[in-house]
Amino acid sequence: MFTYKRRRILTAILTGTICASVLLGGCRTPSAEKSSDSGESQTASDSVSTARRQQLDSFLQTVNDRKEDIYNEEFLPFEEQWADGVFDWEDTFTQEEMEQLSTPPQDTPEQMSNETARQDIQMFFRLLRQGYVGYDYFGGEEVFDRLEDEALDALPDGTVTPEQLIEAVGCVKEVVTDNNLKIGGVPMVQNQYETWFSDVYFDTPEQAEDVDSEWIRPSIAPDGRLCYTLAAVVTDEQAGKLPDEAVIDGKNVSIDWQKWECTSLEDTVLSVTELSNGAPLLASRSMLADDDQHSVQLDALSRVGTDYRDVSLLVWDFRSNSGGSDSYFRGWFAGFTGMNPDVKVSYAARLTPLNKYLLNFVLATGWYTDYSDGLLNYRDGITFVLQDGQTADIGESMVNQLRSVTNTLTVGSTTKGAILTSNTVNVWLPGSGLQVQWGIKLQQVEKTGNPDGYGVEPDLWVPPEMALERVELLCGYYGLS
Repeated sequence: MFTYKRRRILTAILTGTICASVLLGGCRTPSAEKSSDSGESQTASDSVSTARRQQLDSFLQTVNDRKEDIYNEEFLPFEEQWADGVFDWEDTFTQEEMEQLSTPPQDTPEQMSNETARQDIQMFFRLLRQGYVGYDYFGGEEVFDRLEDEALDALPDGTVTPEQLIEAVGCVKEVVTDNNLKIGGVPMVQNQYETWFSDVYFDTPEQAEDVDSEWIRPSIAPDGRLCYTLAAVVTDEQAGKLPDEAVIDGKNVSIDWQKWECTSLEDTVLSVTELSNGAPLLASRSMLADDDQHSVQLDALSRVGTDYRDVSLLVWDFRSNSGGSDSYFRGWFAGFTGMNPDVKVSYAARLTPLNKYLLNFVLATGWYTDYSDGLLNYRDGITFVLQDGQTADIGESMVNQLRSVTNTLTVGSTTKGAILTSNTVNVWLPGSGLQVQWGIKLQQVEKTGNPDGYGVEPDLWVPPEMALERVELLCGYYGLS
């Protein structure tokens, strides 16, 4: 009777078949016999391979040292000084109001009266007061009362469209930067930063003359070698001011800046395949178990982490992953590393009566705060993690979990930056039917500050569309398998 490793079985679950590589046990064809004069060639080849591997090991050590610096740095928990000490935790909506707010409308109007729009704006700010975890973090009652007045004044006379209501409420972006606070699907972020890549590659930072040092980034060249490139994290407005030439290694070079987006990714909850060298490749665009098939796939994932524990090379592809639950991945991570993920984090959860109702929580009302100094997980095998500008929220959570493992290299662009708040809830405004979303947990991951709108930087800056191809080229160049 045949027996297969569980990760092979996971492949079968995902594809509905037992692929040929399972039946063959992952065997590779033996290499051809070497010619009689292969000894000298092999010696030279070994010398080149050793030098290349030393370069890769040196870069890995640099990244690992940076991780240790982050995890060794003092990290203070959230202080409660920004919390509204006079907030009446029992001042909330009635049961009937909460039921109405949490029920999706059957249809939405194309326009509404000015009075209806005003009532929706007042309701929006009342919801923030009663639910949004960042209410006091971004200034509290004084700030949001002023923003409410601005939003009301911005409404046009006469009828109002939902788009005009959203635009009026957009004044919140003057103060708030939070990709998880949304009205009508529009995030409250004034300046969304994205990565613009050049097509220039060079071997040392010193070769780039008269260039902003922040643009000089580690990368993977088209031949697979580690190198440097120019990549700028800017807004669309700033992108128009990027220089169109630079001096590289003493020569004037034209720069064609491009904002790369992944347009050819298969929309899949989970897939398990292999690189050309046999290394496992796991890819996920969502961790949402929205039907029975996806639930079976993700449950299977959570149980097979141990089967990847001893692999020397692994690729996780989280490009464009922005939703679902990371609980499945946490299960996989525990099996993969032998311990639960312990990311350096500080958080504060705001459990108001409204948030408790929307989440169906029975905990007492109030603030729940905690923090962890985190714990680096030391591992010999190399893990590549692919990310892009649409890796957000849960996707960023999984990226950060793998960043807590040594010899992990993230590849691609900066992520979306939807980290500051989490555990989102949704309601619908009664007049316009617009959906409002906010997070009930405020968090700082790895360091203080607000990463929303900017995201998590990669270790290797590569146009996301090319990230997987470049990783394969790197593996070939450095002899990884």
